[in-house]
Amino acid sequence: NQGTGFFLSSGQVGGDANVAILDSAFDDNVGAGLFVSLPNVQGDLTLRIDPTTANRNGAGGMNLSLTAAGDITLELEDVTANDNTGIGLSVNANSTNGSMQVSLLDVEANRNAGGGILTLLTAENTLSLGQVDPDVVGNRIVANGNQGFGFDLIANARTGQLFSITERLETSGNVGGGSIRILTAGEQVVLSDGVVVANTNDGFGIFASVTSTNHSAIVQMSQVTANDNQSGGLFLQVSALESV
Repeated sequence: NQGTGFFLSSGQVGGDANVAILDSAFDDNVGAGLFVSLPNVQGDLTLRIDPTTANRNGAGGMNLSLTAAGDITLELEDVTANDNTGIGLSVNANSTNGSMQVSLLDVEANRNAGGGILTLLTAENTLSLGQVDPDVVGNRIVANGNQGFGFDLIANARTGQLFSITERLETSGNVGGGSIRILTAGEQVVLSDGVVVANTNDGFGIFASVTSTNHSAIVQMSQVTANDNQSGGLFLQVSALESV
């Protein structure tokens, strides 16, 4: 296609919105592969993408922009966004009065010219990164060899708790650094990592900033490898009003 592979946009939705994109391929487009804009949902919003590819596109792989007054559930499973001219996967989600769950299960964004995965998330109440309902499943992400960053996450739970659960995060060989995660919440913040690999990046291998403005912060990292990075291996900053 000379433009975008699939463009989905809506005006105001008075109630809930449920969207599923399944078994799809949006590859080799002059524009973006997949562009989804749901900017004004008055109820809850659920978006599920499984499995889907957005590879070798001229204006980025996937761009998801979501705003809802209620809860937001975003599920990406078996998704690839590789070899795009722009960012592989870009997510901007805002729950103005509710909670949010974002799960990235077996998501790959490699060798993109504008960076691998960029996620900007804001929720009024609880914000969960990784699947917590019905079962707890950590995110599984690979973002290697990008010309920008590998995985860039900025998440804010304004008045609630924030949970970031990662089963595996691999970000190596990126020009802009491996992974950058800035997590802020009004209540408790939990960062729990399983296997994290971040080698041979031009910036930091792993950069994590965890802040709880009114409660406590918990950080758990079990298997971390961060070698041969230009600006350092692991940078961890933790701040909380009560306990760390």
